[in-house]
Amino acid sequence: VAGVRVKVAMKRHLFGFGSAVDVEMLSGLGGGLTRADEMRYREVADELFSRLVPENGLRVGNIDGDTDPAKPWEETMRRRAGTAVQWMMQWAQDRRMTTRGHYLCWGYLEPWAAEEVRKGGAAGLLARYDRHFRHVLPFCAPYVDEWDALNHPVPFVEADALYRVIGPDAYPEIYGRIRPLTDKLLFVNEDAFSEERTDAFEGHVKHMIGKGQTPDGCGFQSHFSDAAIRGIEEEWGIYERFGRLVKLLTVTEYDLATVDDQLHADHLRDMLTLCYSHPQMTGFVIWGFWESRHWKPTAAMFKADWTERPAVKVWRDLVKTKWWTREELTSGADGKVVTPGYYGWYDITVERDGKTKTVEAKHAGDGSAVTVTAP
Repeated sequence: VAGVRVKVAMKRHLFGFGSAVDVEMLSGLGGGLTRADEMRYREVADELFSRLVPENGLRVGNIDGDTDPAKPWEETMRRRAGTAVQWMMQWAQDRRMTTRGHYLCWGYLEPWAAEEVRKGGAAGLLARYDRHFRHVLPFCAPYVDEWDALNHPVPFVEADALYRVIGPDAYPEIYGRIRPLTDKLLFVNEDAFSEERTDAFEGHVKHMIGKGQTPDGCGFQSHFSDAAIRGIEEEWGIYERFGRLVKLLTVTEYDLATVDDQLHADHLRDMLTLCYSHPQMTGFVIWGFWESRHWKPTAAMFKADWTERPAVKVWRDLVKTKWWTREELTSGADGKVVTPGYYGWYDITVERDGKTKTVEAKHAGDGSAVTVTAP
């Protein structure tokens, strides 16, 4: 039909512009907080992001099927945590957001892992991981599209490294245990705040590749402070370096701890632009957004009273304005309109003779067309 008005309105990115979230806060199980804070927390998450990460909700011990008869209260806590996580993931999915899973395996010994080693050695630790994988992967399958399969392969204390306990092939072995259990993307996640750490990260990835377990992607945690910032050219060089090893890349835990509001905003602007410019990137996740629920309060974009730091304007100007598609068009003689658009979810509305019809469409770069029957 010719001469029909067509409005193309983007409503959510497919690219993972996201944040880690406090699951209990988002689900209303936070306790000790006002209802107004909980509502504002949800409003901000809904407004700004297209991807959410349950910050601690999916870690071993927080949500799994294991119970300790000597600690019956833990089972209640895990049921509560599982309910909150599922509520969060469903809430996100209902709003066309994706969920990123963090994490399946930590690259060195946490307290619970050290206890498993004490009780059953390397075999006991691997068995515990296997039970966790078989519980959490099916639980999250309807929601999670990519996982940090291995987190922190470079240990901070060498003696605690998994490869010191399990053996030199620990990471490819654990990745190989996970791979048959899921069709989701599996990343290796590490920070690259120094050349030494970057080199060690690359060494572990190459070792995995050499053992036939090439990760789907590499994640860059990207924790910075005003005393420790790598140059933007350096960051791009890191992306290119790891992009030659794996298919996909992502920024997983970005934050910049500083009280300098301008530096805070400028660095976010540059990192966002750099990340969204790279063709192998799947997302850019910040590690929290509100000062009262942030592991580094001076890195948050919103202060405790919800005052917005300048970085919020940077995010809106780029993610929700510059990189956002809104078009009003008129169909040609062939009844078609064509427009470029950022990948994401859209409402497409046609208007004819004073009547309108709206359909939802997913634009994912596959060249497909959307057909709307005019009212």
